[in-house]
Amino acid sequence: MDLIDKKKINVFKKLIELMYANNHGIENMEEFDVKKLIILFLKFWMPALFLEVIPIIGTVGYLYAATKEHLISEQLDSVTILLAICIIGSIMSIGLMRAEKFNICMVKMSDHSFGTPPKWEKTSKIIDKLSSLLYYGTKYLQVLYMILMYFERPYCAGRGIRGDESPGLLNIIYLPIFALYPAVVYGSVILIVMKIRHLRRKLKKIARTSSQGYLHKGLWICMKYHSSIVELTSQVSNFLGNALFPFYVLMPIVTALFAYQTIETRKMVYAIAWTTWMTGMVAICLIGQHLETEASHIAYDVYGLPWYEMKPELRRIVQIFLARSSKPLCLHVEYVADLNNVLLLQV
Repeated sequence: MDLIDKKKINVFKKLIELMYANNHGIENMEEFDVKKLIILFLKFWMPALFLEVIPIIGTVGYLYAATKEHLISEQLDSVTILLAICIIGSIMSIGLMRAEKFNICMVKMSDHSFGTPPKWEKTSKIIDKLSSLLYYGTKYLQVLYMILMYFERPYCAGRGIRGDESPGLLNIIYLPIFALYPAVVYGSVILIVMKIRHLRRKLKKIARTSSQGYLHKGLWICMKYHSSIVELTSQVSNFLGNALFPFYVLMPIVTALFAYQTIETRKMVYAIAWTTWMTGMVAICLIGQHLETEASHIAYDVYGLPWYEMKPELRRIVQIFLARSSKPLCLHVEYVADLNNVLLLQV
């Protein structure tokens, strides 16, 4: 399968190039191996990671200062930041290992065999611009935060669990991930939703016809279109679901730590960190719920077809289509949960 030509579609261009590797230098999917993936990493990721190095160095410095003063075991900042580092490391590792699957998703996303949804190109360009703005914006916010923390001299400025001195809030290196990953999920979901709505328009169009031949042809096309959307959602979920697993495992722990720090110290900085941390998960769960809700409307449209006026063989097709469209269509956190409001309540 040939990889997508970047000139033909403009979806997540910056994110693909700067976060999840790129399809440059790869002509066929069969040629996608570990060696080329490493080359792509060095070629496209290293310039983008320059601004990542600054806050990481700052974080290591804070941890070193805490260790030197024998305070690291007495304060929660170190535990919190280490968990955040685990989440980020897991997401980046999974993203690197599964970059091939992300490229497959982009190829499938650009398949318009059943017609191009209205405003597709416009929406793709908007997503691309917003993703780029979000990416670079968070980078510079990191640098600004690092500078402010340096001049405030946070070493041993706060209080630990037992009331002794402890280092202040460590650098929020997870901010770009929590800003960018929901953007990737949202961008993927909104394009899938556009295809779902395009399918629903086709169903409403064939519902207004009385020609049995047109109904038969239209139903088969819509069934194939629905199968294509299900396959696309499965591929997107296969990529995103693995990276969501660290969120699911560590989210309740880090949330509890931030909540404790906010209540114990009554400092606004912890409240802001807690809010930032929660915003990412809330956004992702709401996006997943939106996809599930939109997909559930397909079954209503199928049931709204004039099946009572159809021939027996057409009724059978409608029954099969109704059974398929009644199954929930959603993204999954790999092996553990669906990405919807139920997951948010669990957290």
